[in-house]
Amino acid sequence: LSFVCMNYAAHVGTYSYFALTQLKSVRRAVVARGHWVTTVQIAQFVVGVGINLFVLRQHRDGTRCATLPRHAWAALLAYAAYFLLFVEYANRRRLRLNAKGK
Repeated sequence: LSFVCMNYAAHVGTYSYFALTQLKSVRRAVVARGHWVTTVQIAQFVVGVGINLFVLRQHRDGTRCATLPRHAWAALLAYAAYFLLFVEYANRRRLRLNAKGK
């Protein structure tokens, strides 16, 4: 359930951002705050990694957990991969914007 809630919240923000960028009256203001969309997505991936590490620790310690270890490993891999991709994107965007400002 935590995955569904996090994913839903992040996607509502993301798709709202893209929808608002199509309105000429607010495009400039919205695009100027676009980094917040990426920040929220990165935060989602950090939380996802943390939750799955917690699940795997529960299994290691013999504590009952409803999530199967193979599912936790798959989710951990996905969240970690997306985390790395989005951090790379954010860094490239930041470098591109800094180069434009000079």
